[in-house]
Amino acid sequence: MNPFSEFLGVLPRGLRDWRLWLLQGVANPFLFALFVGWLLIPERRGWHLGASLVSMLFLAAAALLLQAGALAYFAESEEAAPAGLRAAYRRALRNLASFAFCAAAVYLLWRISHGLDAYQSALPAYVRSMPSVMRRHISRAELIGAHAALIFLVRWIILPGLLLPFAAALALSGFRGFGPGRVAMWRAIRSGWYWLTITSAAVAGILVTSSLVEWKPFGRGASISAESASMAIRLFVAYLIGLTSWLVTCSTVGKRLHAALGGRGQTAR
Repeated sequence: MNPFSEFLGVLPRGLRDWRLWLLQGVANPFLFALFVGWLLIPERRGWHLGASLVSMLFLAAAALLLQAGALAYFAESEEAAPAGLRAAYRRALRNLASFAFCAAAVYLLWRISHGLDAYQSALPAYVRSMPSVMRRHISRAELIGAHAALIFLVRWIILPGLLLPFAAALALSGFRGFGPGRVAMWRAIRSGWYWLTITSAAVAGILVTSSLVEWKPFGRGASISAESASMAIRLFVAYLIGLTSWLVTCSTVGKRLHAALGGRGQTAR
């Protein structure tokens, strides 16, 4: 298959099952609403703390299962039948412990990447220490922009691109998925179209949605009702873009894992 045709086919594969789209579209905000409710649980008594802990564990498990099922579904088969959605989520539920282990490792690495933020304060001193000839061509603002781009590259492109194949393999096959996950990661590293898709999804899902939410289309004279309606519409559109970006990412990762399994996704039980 032409690599460019493969790239263009990512979006249809990511949206091929409306039930998965509907499940993700409804369950994510529902879990977020439950999380907001969890924040309101009082902690004055012992049973409050117990209820808070149990609720948090339930929410975390539900959120992990929701995403593990999507990854397993796309890795299961490139042409999965609609009934494969239920099977994928049952498999993800059986392998939830291994997927949670992988998610914890991903989160730890993502938190470690926050150490790059410390260099933000060192940039002005670095600019001042540069020779005057270099300072004419490299401004402080350009260095700060390059630093922000580096952080975005590490957090939202490199780490997800490398680790999501492992996460999909563990969601599909449990701890036995480390081998296929390693093969899928290696194939992904060598694929320029894979990185183009991951980068496009990251830009759309993070930068575009953030800009859309922060955008202020009205001036100071806008009414509260107009501002509220604008915010609601922008949040809804941003959510659709973010959800689409995530499903496209799952489709891309699942295709790599399916290829690593030799096209035998159905046998990875």
